[in-house]
Amino acid sequence: MNCGFALSVMPIRQPARPNLRRNQAEDLSLPRNARHVLIVAVPPMRTLDLFGPAEVFGDANWLQGGDSAYRVNIISACADRVVSNHLGTPVHTDRTFQEHQGPIDTLLVAGCMGPRKLHYESGFLDWLRLQSSRSRRFGSICTGAFVLAKAGLLDGRRATTYWNWAISSARLESRQSWMPLLLW
Repeated sequence: MNCGFALSVMPIRQPARPNLRRNQAEDLSLPRNARHVLIVAVPPMRTLDLFGPAEVFGDANWLQGGDSAYRVNIISACADRVVSNHLGTPVHTDRTFQEHQGPIDTLLVAGCMGPRKLHYESGFLDWLRLQSSRSRRFGSICTGAFVLAKAGLLDGRRATTYWNWAISSARLESRQSWMPLLLW
């Protein structure tokens, strides 16, 4: 007995997307009440972990129509605005962490190539601790959790990331309770 099914997908006519500029930080047409989302790139970063969340917030703006709900900026954890990644291609950020000014609603750290290969400028972890305490919420994507852990932002908390990294990190860091098989 064959228990298959067929799925038919019909395209939905959507309004054309507005022509958004690369650096929305300078876009004065964004509403003043747009929530500022800052995504931090710590080299060698994972491009999916950086651009995936940026796309989600961008699509939320597009689907809402009218005024944008989010203003997204990508910043570097280094002194340079160009950040390396696992593909070997340079990624240009909006600014460095040292250049950032103003309030942050949501602070996210993009995933990287694991806890042993992190590269960031001295003073970055202090900046991350300060900005995390000032933002409404903070978090990470995948292995970006290791950056939060190095800054002490996960001390005494349960944390998770990709299971293979979480298991090896449990051996490295004892201040966090890594939950390798937990999904949030």
